[in-house]
Amino acid sequence: MGQQLHQYGWEFAQAEQHRINQQFPLATDLYDQLIAKARKKGCVQTEALAHELAAQAYLDWGKKKIATSYMQGAYLCYLRLEHQTKAQDLIQHYPELLNPIVKAFVAKDKEIKDSNAIAPDLNSRITSNATSSPTPQPTLTQVNNPSNSSSQPTLENFEAILQAAQKLARTIHLDELKQQLTKIILQQSQADCCALILSNSNNDWQVQTFANPEHLETCSESLQDNLRVPANLIWRVIDTRKIVLIDNLQADNLQAENLQVDHLQVDFSRDYPYLGQPQVGSILCLPILNQGNLLGVLYLSSQSTQRIFTPEHLLVLKFLCTQAAISLTNAQLFSNLQRVKKELSDIKFAIDQSAIVAITDHKGLITYVNDKFCELSKYSQDETLGKDHRIINSGLHPKGFFTSMWKTISAGKVWRGEVCNRAKDGSLYWVDTTIVPFLNHQGKPYQYIAIRYDMSDRKQAEQSVVQKSQELEQALQSLQSTQLQMIQNEKMASLGNLVAGVAHEINNPVSFLEGNLHYAGEYLQGLLGHLDLYRQEHSSITPSLQKSIQEHEHNIDLEFIRVDLPKLLSSSKQATERISTISSSLRTFSRADTKHKVKADIPSWIS
Repeated sequence: MGQQLHQYGWEFAQAEQHRINQQFPLATDLYDQLIAKARKKGCVQTEALAHELAAQAYLDWGKKKIATSYMQGAYLCYLRLEHQTKAQDLIQHYPELLNPIVKAFVAKDKEIKDSNAIAPDLNSRITSNATSSPTPQPTLTQVNNPSNSSSQPTLENFEAILQAAQKLARTIHLDELKQQLTKIILQQSQADCCALILSNSNNDWQVQTFANPEHLETCSESLQDNLRVPANLIWRVIDTRKIVLIDNLQADNLQAENLQVDHLQVDFSRDYPYLGQPQVGSILCLPILNQGNLLGVLYLSSQSTQRIFTPEHLLVLKFLCTQAAISLTNAQLFSNLQRVKKELSDIKFAIDQSAIVAITDHKGLITYVNDKFCELSKYSQDETLGKDHRIINSGLHPKGFFTSMWKTISAGKVWRGEVCNRAKDGSLYWVDTTIVPFLNHQGKPYQYIAIRYDMSDRKQAEQSVVQKSQELEQALQSLQSTQLQMIQNEKMASLGNLVAGVAHEINNPVSFLEGNLHYAGEYLQGLLGHLDLYRQEHSSITPSLQKSIQEHEHNIDLEFIRVDLPKLLSSSKQATERISTISSSLRTFSRADTKHKVKADIPSWIS
């Protein structure tokens, strides 16, 4: 014993370490390897210990039914070693797991032979009406309880049954399980033929495996109108979910006898033409049930042996069907799990190819980043794991931006926004971000997944558009200013032309007036001089005329006229000069003209 345990000590230590760390798949796999090695080398003590520890691992895992199979294996190994104390210790500590095997197979021989101990596990027998023919008639029962059982399961046989059940329990792939189940049932039943009927994803019942002692075939044949199995009989099992057993079936009675059970008319010559053999012994159909749900049907037939399916065989087959139901459920769950994992893997691959993905725990510490995250941020996975996203904070967003984001996702809501991050080399990049919280059963986030898309090019394009828009706005303002200037210039040009015309029109009469006032002043001076000369010679004028002249001078205020008229002419001349100056200024404004002629270099203008 010590040498055996020492030989496998390291593997036991590894398995126990996995069990303690709750890595149950790894632990149970190592225990299975230890059981296989120990069995191959005949190390029963090692095999017993591995069974016991494997059972304990499955109990810790919460898989009580599988643990039962392993604990019973350990119990049988200790019995083989005649370790009664250890066997009793197992019964004392694991009564729920070992009581069935103790009651069924370790009891006294008289209890094993007593058919009444087995009959309660079976239903009542229904037989056909007896006929006067001396030939034994076919018997259709939904549970058979014959008393002429010739074979009893022994301890060694039951160990083989447990090993078969463990083999089913270990098989997780559905296709492999269907083949293993068909082979095991065929071996344990000692039948000539075995078929496994299951429903597919469309709920259509199909024959999916068909085996005989020489060959096993995987197929997908519809149960409807199937010629290899009795479809009507199997449909009866599907409808009633009860065992159907046909015993003592003779070929020479098939043509003449119809069998009616529970108002079900069975015409063997019509429905089961393949039974038209010289001798057909027994047919058994077993439903595979898991918590009342029908998973499949096992069909067994023996063409050479009558009453081959004894109560003990039925008990074994029912035990294996129970394990098969568990294994089929697990395999289907595993198959669905693999399909979902494949779909998730495909989705993850698709997302990883197009998006930047990061996962954090509820505290915001990074637990996963994909390659695109590392590619864009320039950080490796090792540099980011265990850190928070402040490692790529650009500092461009206000504090309230991230406060609002955390408030949203902490409440279990999805957050969307545009974030500017800073890469390891200091460069900035923009990402369109969606953060989805994963909630536990209490509705609290336990991790967050951030899916980002690089939008740096779009941001640059937007900035370029904004810059171009600003430039266009400036150009438009400049154009509008130029346009206003041109309009103003056009107005001024028009005004200049108008002013030039006005100045021209004013200048002509002003020049006329200026010239006339010059001559009027000269004429006035002459007249005044003539009047002075006349006054000097007024003595020759008669007094009356002189008086009249004096009165006239007084009336017209000649002295005032003599003083004011020159002033009036002088003021008028100044006014004409002012008008001439204004006219000259207007002409200069409108034509950039000068008052005097200037020289112009015409050849330089032409060249």
